[in-house]
Amino acid sequence: MHVILVRDIEGVATLRDEWQSLLDRSQPNLVFMTCEWILTWWRHFSRGQELFVLIVKDKEEIIGILPLMLSVHGEGHAHKIRFLHFIGYRTSDWMDIIATRKRDVIRAALEYLEGCQHLWDYMELFDIPEDSDTIAILSEFTPRTSLSFQKESKGGFPYLSTTPDWGLYYQAHVPRKIRVDLDRQIKRLRAKGELEVVWPDASNLTESLDAVFIMHQQRQEARQQHSIFSQPVYQNFHRDLARAYPLHHLDCPVLKLNDKVIAAHFGFRYNHKLYYYRPTFDPDYSAFSPGKVLLRYIIENCFADDEMLEFDFLFGNEPYKYEWATGERRGCRVLIGSAYMSGLSGKVLRRIPLRVRHPLIKMLKNPLSGRFASP
Repeated sequence: MHVILVRDIEGVATLRDEWQSLLDRSQPNLVFMTCEWILTWWRHFSRGQELFVLIVKDKEEIIGILPLMLSVHGEGHAHKIRFLHFIGYRTSDWMDIIATRKRDVIRAALEYLEGCQHLWDYMELFDIPEDSDTIAILSEFTPRTSLSFQKESKGGFPYLSTTPDWGLYYQAHVPRKIRVDLDRQIKRLRAKGELEVVWPDASNLTESLDAVFIMHQQRQEARQQHSIFSQPVYQNFHRDLARAYPLHHLDCPVLKLNDKVIAAHFGFRYNHKLYYYRPTFDPDYSAFSPGKVLLRYIIENCFADDEMLEFDFLFGNEPYKYEWATGERRGCRVLIGSAYMSGLSGKVLRRIPLRVRHPLIKMLKNPLSGRFASP
């Protein structure tokens, strides 16, 4: 078994087919772990980051991928710290290590990282599902190295199972006051004209995306808040995501009243799960709750689709999500520290400029065993 460090995006792109094949056999298998997401995110947000993707092979077979990037945090020369994060850090709601034989993969990756501590200071991994075996394996194997391990968890990932009958779920789980209000708002909207939900196809996908961008900006301005879509980079990122995934992996319905879009959603349908990613609505129609009306139709559509097993609201503890959710997941933040960055030595090294710290740690570290390729 050996570990290869990939530091150029072309090297990652050549792995696309093997990446997806491995992900299909991995647990968990999440949309934010796909090569489409990784490559698209990197194209738009990689400024100031360096690729640090670890490929674990058994002979010639890829059995694990750690989709990491190297970021430098801190101002000036003093106190700069090099962090390894998942690619898509703070943009992806869920992330994890991609592996079939995860124990072997994590053990090999930790030994490799231990051998190249001159390149990094901390590995900080956000939003690993708490029920992922990654957490237990990292906590088991890290103490066997010179590296340190910390874990903390956070809630706020509501979801609902879409396997029961829609009518049974809607009547038994959704509070009566919510159902009554939705029925009333739908009746009020229909009194104004033709109300319809339009599901995406190749001909209307661009229209749906543009509606998301415009209404998101309008809504945030009405709340005197900033919209990410006021920045062209975020619009281009979402357009490229829509091009990167096949249409059946996208969820981009719009709610129209007399052919005017009054609510929209941009999300994903991947691996039997719907990801509720970017919902928005026209603030001029806020009195009619168009966002909640569209959400009702999206959830009902998930129940009607035999392929859909779960509706994931992703991160956020907004009250409306819990009106529909049947459960809540927790995510974990894992912090693994280089041995050289703990204690008194760490306090000293953090004050040394990176250009000096790098060769100094390389000189201090123990000789590498011959099993691992030098980075």
